[in-house]
Amino acid sequence: MLHSPRLSLPKLILLCLACALFAPLNASAQNLPKHNANWLPYTPQQVKLDKCGLSVPVDPRWIYETKTKQKNGLTTYSYHFSINPTFWKKYPQPFSKFALEPQFYFSVYCDARGDDVAGFAKRFQKISAKSKTERDSYSPLAKKNTPAGKLYYFTKVDHTINAKPLLHRRSDQLHGVLKTPNGKATLYFNASRDLDHTLHVDVFGYKKRKNGFILEKQLDDGGVLRAELTSKAYVKPNGNLHYFRTRKQNLDFIWKIIKGLRVTS
Repeated sequence: MLHSPRLSLPKLILLCLACALFAPLNASAQNLPKHNANWLPYTPQQVKLDKCGLSVPVDPRWIYETKTKQKNGLTTYSYHFSINPTFWKKYPQPFSKFALEPQFYFSVYCDARGDDVAGFAKRFQKISAKSKTERDSYSPLAKKNTPAGKLYYFTKVDHTINAKPLLHRRSDQLHGVLKTPNGKATLYFNASRDLDHTLHVDVFGYKKRKNGFILEKQLDDGGVLRAELTSKAYVKPNGNLHYFRTRKQNLDFIWKIIKGLRVTS
């Protein structure tokens, strides 16, 4: 017959003390608020852009505005959707006060001139390429069938240097043009990606962190804010947080929207 080994009284007391000490710590770690540094909220609903003859799948929480412009007898209607600092103030995450959140911009420009969409797309790419820096890069013009028609598009990796602090950030862009029942629609997407670590990450002390890392920040009132990181991110020694999205994440996000475009008239 097998017998379980008996613990001496001193060992049993030590084991009970360890359980009493570590159980609350583990429980508190599990109960920390979660922070996804790369989150772009997206619970889409179709929104009609009446002047375009299109509907687009966007999150109703996104910041939304419309504009109208007239030039040389042509009226352009534009619709702008964004996840920007104003959005993050309305929908903060646990660590938002000490984090640089990702941003996303989606605009649609519609006018009645739809006779030469492919030619317009070529000219559009040439004009955009003239303003590029030596670190920007463009893809060749391509075309793809979408639920709203044939899309002529190109992608761009954009580099932006912010002076305060001097950080070199990248973003992924897609510019596209398609023919609509009312003329043509020009689409513009811009999704922030990450720091260019080859230039400034080491200088400013950012370190890459993964899921499960515990964020910690000393507060002015003497308290400590803690949260569990649920994504990759850059973290500075002082606890400040910076998103770390990838090109694939951004392009997948953009194409998810494009695949939801629909013709309405």
